[in-house]
Amino acid sequence: MPNRKARLLDRLRRKLRDKRSTLADEFDFKMYILFVFKDPTQEPLIFEAEKVALWMTNNAERDLVGRSQEVKDLITRDTVQIHAMRWFALNSNKMDPVKNMDFTVWPNPKDSISCIEALCFSRWKGSKKNKNPYKLLSQRFVLRYYEIRRHVRECVLPSGKQPNTNKRREIVFNPTLNFAIWLSKHNGPRGIEARLTSVMLCVPQAELTKWTPGAQFVNCINFDRVAQFQMILWKDLASRARQKRSEAKVDLKSGLVADGLDDRTAP
Repeated sequence: MPNRKARLLDRLRRKLRDKRSTLADEFDFKMYILFVFKDPTQEPLIFEAEKVALWMTNNAERDLVGRSQEVKDLITRDTVQIHAMRWFALNSNKMDPVKNMDFTVWPNPKDSISCIEALCFSRWKGSKKNKNPYKLLSQRFVLRYYEIRRHVRECVLPSGKQPNTNKRREIVFNPTLNFAIWLSKHNGPRGIEARLTSVMLCVPQAELTKWTPGAQFVNCINFDRVAQFQMILWKDLASRARQKRSEAKVDLKSGLVADGLDDRTAP
């Protein structure tokens, strides 16, 4: 069965390459952005992206001249970019209006934000009455706040006092290059502010069909379900990491036995 599924995906990828489209075009996506606080008793702020836009990093090679090394590194991967620029809040009971992303991430009062995390769900496209469930991609998209703070201090405020007027927006990547945010500079009541204006996820196409077991929904979800799915993802990834470590130890021991290095009776 897995071999049959792999053959079907290979045929679909070849067909998509012939049409200059991508595997990602065959999916619907939903994205949720969470602002997680250092205080474990404080609920995260959760926003749902109104819609997402897709772009293949490999198709943008001509536009990457002069861009950051992180963006150039993505050319070497078969990666799809998932962009979002508008959202609405899920924390309140009432239906909040959709608006452009404009969230002040620096300065951070009392250094309360721990990280920004995104959850991405996908489903195969179908008819207008598509009943296929959205499934949570089995990847963590996390940007720690200290990475944002360091970038702001080095790039947005190069002199420590005056804003850098040579660039209108700054992009901040996480170390794994799968999550980035765009920052714009503004003059706030207390000085220069850096505001989040859009987010981007970078997903290898091979990862688009790897989902988290037990994390899916059909139409929409509320604040509590998003937080629940976040915990399911964390536990699943932790379980897989432990399994990999265990398998690595078994492989290492098997290799030592095969080489005769594990035989303690040998001279």
